[in-house]
Amino acid sequence: MRRLGLLGLLLVALLLAHALLWVWGQGWLGGNPGSTQREPARLAAQQHPERWQLLAPQAASSALAPLQCREIGAYGDEAALQAAEAALLGHMKLAGGQWQRVDRSIPGQWLLASRAADNATDLERKKQALQRAGVEPLRAQSIKGESQPSWILQRFDDETAALAAQNQLRAKGLRQVRLVAMRLPAQQTWLRLPALRQDQLRLSHPTWPGGLRPCAAETAPVAPVAAAASAASTAP
Repeated sequence: MRRLGLLGLLLVALLLAHALLWVWGQGWLGGNPGSTQREPARLAAQQHPERWQLLAPQAASSALAPLQCREIGAYGDEAALQAAEAALLGHMKLAGGQWQRVDRSIPGQWLLASRAADNATDLERKKQALQRAGVEPLRAQSIKGESQPSWILQRFDDETAALAAQNQLRAKGLRQVRLVAMRLPAQQTWLRLPALRQDQLRLSHPTWPGGLRPCAAETAPVAPVAAAASAASTAP
C-alpha cells in the first residue's frame, strides 16, 4: 500500500510538471524563448526572394564599387552656377542637397621680370648687372602681349611685397625691372558631389567645364584662373 501511495504521488508530480511546462510554453509565465519566433520583427527581417533582382556584371560591379567624390568648376558668376546645377538635376538625375557649393579664394600672382638680351654684348652686360644685385634669373618666359621673352627674377602672391622688391632691385641699379600681373586675385565657386556611383563618373555636360574632377583637399591649390593682361611699368 505504501508503494502504491508513493507511485501515486510521483504520477501527480509528473502531471503537474507537464502542466507547468505547457503553461510556460504558451508564454503565460514569460521568458519563453520560442515565442520570439512569432514576433513581427522576426518576420520583417526575413529574406524575400521574390524581391531580389539580378544585375548584369557591369551593373553589379558599379553597385559594389565605393562611392567617390567629384567636383565641377570653377565658376565665377551665379548664372553659370545655376545652369550647372540644373544639369545635375536633369542630366545626372541628382536630388537637391546631393551637392554643395564650395567657395575658394584664388591668390594673385605677380612677377618681377627683365627683358632678355638682344645680343651677346647685351647679354653679358645684363648678367653682370644681375650678379652685382645678387639676383639669379629663374628662367626665360614669354609674357602675354610681349613679343620678346623676359627673364623672370622673382614671383609673388602679394602685390605689395612685389612692389617693395621692385623698388629694392631698382635701387641696386636694375632700372628695367618690371612688375607683371600674371593673375589677379579672384573668388571661385566649385560644385562638390561627395557620393557618386561608378556609372555617374562618366557623365559630362557643356555646363561642366573640365568635367567631373576628383575632389581637392581644402588646403590644396585649385585650378588657376585665366591669366590677366600684364600691367608693366617701364623704367625711365
